[in-house]
Amino acid sequence: MRNYLVGVVVTVILAAIPIIWFLPIAAQHDAAAAFSQYLGSVALIVMAISMVISTRLPGVSFLFGPLDRAYVLHKWFGVASMGAILLHDTIDADMDGLGTETLLVGLGETLGELSLYGLLALVLLSIATFTPYKLWKWTHRLMGAFFIAGAIHYLLILRPFELSEPLGMYVGVFCIAGILAYIYATLAGLFSRGRKYTVTTAVKTGDALAITMKPKGRSMRPKAGQFAFVSFDKHPEPHPFTISKVAEDGSVRFTIKSLGDHTQDMQSQVKAGDSVSIKGPYGAFTRTPGQPEIWIAAGVGITPFASWANELDNSSKPVHLFYSVRNTASASHLDELESAGRDSALQLHLHETGSQGRLTPAHIIKTVGGDLSKATVSFCGPAQMRDDLQKSFSKAGLKPANFHCEMFELRSGIGFRKMLAWGVKQYQKRKQNGA
Repeated sequence: MRNYLVGVVVTVILAAIPIIWFLPIAAQHDAAAAFSQYLGSVALIVMAISMVISTRLPGVSFLFGPLDRAYVLHKWFGVASMGAILLHDTIDADMDGLGTETLLVGLGETLGELSLYGLLALVLLSIATFTPYKLWKWTHRLMGAFFIAGAIHYLLILRPFELSEPLGMYVGVFCIAGILAYIYATLAGLFSRGRKYTVTTAVKTGDALAITMKPKGRSMRPKAGQFAFVSFDKHPEPHPFTISKVAEDGSVRFTIKSLGDHTQDMQSQVKAGDSVSIKGPYGAFTRTPGQPEIWIAAGVGITPFASWANELDNSSKPVHLFYSVRNTASASHLDELESAGRDSALQLHLHETGSQGRLTPAHIIKTVGGDLSKATVSFCGPAQMRDDLQKSFSKAGLKPANFHCEMFELRSGIGFRKMLAWGVKQYQKRKQNGA
């Protein structure tokens, strides 16, 4: 079982364990109120685990997989905990006979409301991908503060159990873990700036900027295909970028395309001599040599494969690289890839969508010979293209475990566009049937 699935199973079990203690409570008190309090406990447990994931501590990958997968879980755990909070607030959690309300109890209720609406607003900002990055980044840091408000709410409200009882201590441990994770992540962001590098060259390649930098002191030891968080002195906000080349002297290269305000400014402002801080490396998007390999890149998704190509030689088994670009002029590192094709087992297939249309799974399958049962496929590009490839390759005999992709998305929605498209489709069907 893949690591991130292990993390999901463990999280579900940890969130379900309080049922052991809430069942007797439901039998003695109002069952609906007991269920509401259980949902509040689940929200604290799952949110705490989500915050632990955000620390990027090495042990996190053991349960939740490499950082690209872990961040996907981080997002969905946040959404799940928000759903539990909303249900907790909707279902009345008050129970008779628990004692008299005091000022502290009233404070706890107020903090609970603050936590609810604060987390709801921040979760909506997080899944609304049109929110400006700087606003999202700044507000996302407040998640921990609202979690602390929720933990104090749990501490102060009237409950059908004491904090010293097993249930109280169990949920309390997660409250403490979440708070410590928030403090650690905040301090690490403030004081840990990563390893220092200096920009040596910044040159255009296709429609992207290739930035090479050398270490000032101890360098990273990345594997080809990994990524790192990079912050330039001119642009101190750290952003994740895939490493497109690793040199023997410790120098690294990042190939960055203009995809937003931050990366657009970098195209003209980053110069040789600039200071850089790098945190990493992260990720497990690495080669699986030993069997036929198919690499598929779309646009700036070429970055990990440019790094992989440097490791190839003539002794390697044939590797097919399908590189989908708008046109030849927009292709990054094309000369480098063509050179690798002459000196190694790499077979480059440049696909220009402007003149050839979309790169289809059928074209790839036909080019490589049709049988994918013994192949491995590695993909880096848009999510929709990834999903289409997976479906088609599975029908062509590719084993699901042999499809590898980089899923790193620091921000992503929860499928509102797909939901809307589905809703429109259903409406059109009903209209046609009615007609």
